[in-house]
Amino acid sequence: MGIVAGSLRNGTFQSKPIMDLVYECSVFRSSHSYTGAGSLRVSYALLPGVTPCDVAPLTDMLVLPEAGQTEIVTHVVHFPAGTNIATRDVIKIVSSRTGFGSIGTCYYITDVLLPSESISYVRCRATVGKEPTTGAS
Repeated sequence: MGIVAGSLRNGTFQSKPIMDLVYECSVFRSSHSYTGAGSLRVSYALLPGVTPCDVAPLTDMLVLPEAGQTEIVTHVVHFPAGTNIATRDVIKIVSSRTGFGSIGTCYYITDVLLPSESISYVRCRATVGKEPTTGAS
């Protein structure tokens, strides 16, 4: 039997499965501005604290590159329900309970899928990328 989170609704106990989130990550939030010449400048701000998460390769057949394109490595990232995460955020894995895995890897969030009543986590799609530039450049 798995671990479950519960809540009282209409006087009855409702349970939801909880994922085992083995990683912790830092979250970088993108900010856009324009230079004096009118060029778009994108930089990132590191949000305070760390967030529990889990990352796995995506096997969703709906997300495949079109003919002639190079393969895009995509992943599924899970966060606890209510996590402040948005499309274009970047996460960097900073620790793992198991001591190994993708520590130091950065993932760019491409899709945030809304949680349903039956799950207790936020599911996102992400691509692997380099660490974002923080602050003004």
